[in-house]
Amino acid sequence: MTIPGVIAFGVFALLLLSLLRRDTDAFSPARLFGLLWSGAIGLAELKLSAYQHEWSLYSWLVFLAGIAALLLGLATAAILRPPIDFLSVAEVRARLRQHGQSKIHHKKLFWTIVILFAAYSTAYGIETVIEGTVPLFSARPDILRVSFGVFGLHLIVNAMMGIVILAVEYMLVVPASEGRRGTVGFIIFLLVASYFLLLQRYTFFVVGVIVLAMAYYTTRWVRPRNAFPFVAAFVVGLFMINQIRAARYIQEYVYYLSKMKFSKDLWFLAEPYMYIVMNLENFARAVDKLDHHFYGYFTFDWILALTGLKHWLAEYFQIERLPFLISGYNTYAFHWWYYYDFGILGVGIFPFVTGLVIGLLYSRLRTVPDPLTLVFYAASVLVIVVSYIMNPLNRLDFVSNLILLWFVHRFVIDKGEGRRYEGTGPLSVPAAGA
Repeated sequence: MTIPGVIAFGVFALLLLSLLRRDTDAFSPARLFGLLWSGAIGLAELKLSAYQHEWSLYSWLVFLAGIAALLLGLATAAILRPPIDFLSVAEVRARLRQHGQSKIHHKKLFWTIVILFAAYSTAYGIETVIEGTVPLFSARPDILRVSFGVFGLHLIVNAMMGIVILAVEYMLVVPASEGRRGTVGFIIFLLVASYFLLLQRYTFFVVGVIVLAMAYYTTRWVRPRNAFPFVAAFVVGLFMINQIRAARYIQEYVYYLSKMKFSKDLWFLAEPYMYIVMNLENFARAVDKLDHHFYGYFTFDWILALTGLKHWLAEYFQIERLPFLISGYNTYAFHWWYYYDFGILGVGIFPFVTGLVIGLLYSRLRTVPDPLTLVFYAASVLVIVVSYIMNPLNRLDFVSNLILLWFVHRFVIDKGEGRRYEGTGPLSVPAAGA
């Protein structure tokens, strides 16, 4: 094993041990980001596939610069808002539940969920009629799952992500005495079941991580013994989607396709290993070979997609979206797009801003928690968790759902006297703006 690999696994082990401390916040951003990236770098340095290569010094510098920039952003946020007055996780949970009782307009939130679900169902139905079927029931699900959708309508269908998050928020923070919880639970079921037919594994992973983070900060349920059966079922569901999408392929073939250096008896480890490390390998290889930049095309991809300019510009300027791929693995680490657009300057600036925003959201959640901050920090957890493989901040489906969630919360939060917590003791905090 290389020296960087030994260091990475050492950091990973120390951060993992830190989770054993009493009252540790398992979803704190620096720890979570450090765990993920130390583990990914350690695995990449094992070089278990013939597709992997030795990185140049310049690749290492650019690669580590983006990671360091995000950590520096988190550190800056900690300096601006020191953690000395952080609430315990238990008190954060209590205050969020209190907030749900006193500040959220329950009927507005319920009817908003119903109306959004109706819009989703209508758009989903129209798209199905236009396409003639859904990917699960098509002759070539692997092809239709990519091409399924109509511009404009599919933006509404992709709002499934935001609707599920709002519905889960309703179930977590609205008092159990409200009689509409059964309806909201049924809407969640219909959303998950219908979207499953589109075979979009990524969306379920996004929603699953965000919901897990929301549940962690609102309940005491997210513990290993409680979460394991549900996490196992979730993983099995994602595996089923993958099996349907590639039902014609023999799974052992992945072992040979990946040119693994370990025994064939461990063929089942090939796919998860390559899924983690090839994003880093693509990044390191592309950084060495890239000789041009696009100055915002990829960083602000979601704006171009929303305006309809994305594909026109790509064709006019002959933009290659995924250059220098290694054997078809088509993902990169989160800061690749910033390098592709702006070079080393982009790698320094944009991850730093990302870390700063995430750090400030975390500080607010741990000092003056409210449901909107909870949702946005849970989305930040997702950004951290998938940062080794992609950057959701330049995707229209992700950004549009964040905008939807912001507008809904502006609508359903009671801005009158209901904003003030009642009573004394640990749940008693001043009204906003006081």
